[in-house]
Amino acid sequence: MAVDEAPQAADRDDMLDVLVIEDDFATRRQLLGKLSQDPRMRVELGANVAEGLVWINQRKFNVILVDLGLPDGSGISIITAAIQTNPDVSVLVLSAMRDEASVVDAISAGAGGYIVKDASSEDILHAVHNMIEGFSPLSPSIARFILRSFRQRSADQSQVPALIAENAPHETLHFGLTLRENDVLLEITRGASYKQIARTLSITEATVQSHIKNIYRKLGVSNRSEATYRYSALF
Repeated sequence: MAVDEAPQAADRDDMLDVLVIEDDFATRRQLLGKLSQDPRMRVELGANVAEGLVWINQRKFNVILVDLGLPDGSGISIITAAIQTNPDVSVLVLSAMRDEASVVDAISAGAGGYIVKDASSEDILHAVHNMIEGFSPLSPSIARFILRSFRQRSADQSQVPALIAENAPHETLHFGLTLRENDVLLEITRGASYKQIARTLSITEATVQSHIKNIYRKLGVSNRSEATYRYSALF
């Protein structure tokens, strides 16, 4: 294991086991210091794929932060193994890679969020908290990339969502999304929280949650990042 493993916290029912797989020593230490500010978090560290796989086989983690570019392979291996071992684990990618292939591969493997490495340690801690609460955090640059991809694909088609909506029976879009569900989905791709979506669309948070549940079911996805990528491929 990495020599900078976190000290073990006392056993408590509300403890959250977090695994960080990052090859850069300074980044590992910075993440350890920030995550350890939350007394609920019990943090373990690894520096490569091999160490990550050992940890995954030994313990069940609530959240795994993983870099994609590791010295002995891809972090995708960690994501795949983690999901297979513990389907309830939340995996957050923390990577300098911003290309389409990396984002798609990570989400397809089961990552629930994607944060770029230039994010502040405070933003990363916030992203981990969001993961625990069931959200799928995306760095603004990743969200913009996905939206840009969507717009480019839309431009290549003869119709755009609004035109399709005008001609669609019963106000439905692709995958049976209603106009309101499409509005909610668009806010999801922008990284908005339930509260922000409710305020923007002038609906209750309970209604937002209901719409999101229907959206996930219709798109055949299980989290925000998958829905965002699926949305980018709609047109």
